[in-house]
Amino acid sequence: MHLHDTLITLIRPFYAINDPAHQLDHAIEVMTESIQLAGSANREGAGVRLSEVAAAAAFHDILVSNGREHHHLDGYNLLMDGGPFSILFTDILCKDYDIRPEPVAHAVLEHRASYDGEYYSAVSEIVSSADRGRPNLLKVFQRTMANDYNGKISSPVVTGDIRKKWGKGGYARYPALYQRHYAAELSAMQDTIADPYKMEIMYEAAVSII
Repeated sequence: MHLHDTLITLIRPFYAINDPAHQLDHAIEVMTESIQLAGSANREGAGVRLSEVAAAAAFHDILVSNGREHHHLDGYNLLMDGGPFSILFTDILCKDYDIRPEPVAHAVLEHRASYDGEYYSAVSEIVSSADRGRPNLLKVFQRTMANDYNGKISSPVVTGDIRKKWGKGGYARYPALYQRHYAAELSAMQDTIADPYKMEIMYEAAVSII
């Protein structure tokens, strides 16, 4: 079986019980974006294994259902704690597809927007960058509202939270790889975030399509 199909089979039951912003479609989007970024990184000499990038992207939000605050730690432990799923991962998946467990597990551990440490490997930076996605403020609104408020919260709260996380000076980290690829788009998005009038328009647009 192709690695992509194997990964989807493994992760589908986990993502099915996650919140609306962290379903299987999100994992597939991050997998796709990760492979594209890995190709660019390899052309720059990174030398990453695409199999490891695909696996890390697939597993990155696998245990959001346990709680977003610690899902990165839970995902890391699921892969490395020696339990049944860990054995499946390390003794079967990794051996069949030439995957080293450590870069994959650390990418899961280090993917969150608030992570500010050094990346274990290029795999971590790639998956973290892919999880941000190409700058798209409407999508940020949609994911934020589905993720935190189920689409039922007022404009000042949503726009304020987006500004604190994704705006200039916010706590979200944009890896160097991400900034090299999306500098102009990121700057434009953050300019919009700083504009209260435009943010209100984006809020109304997001509400209309939820």
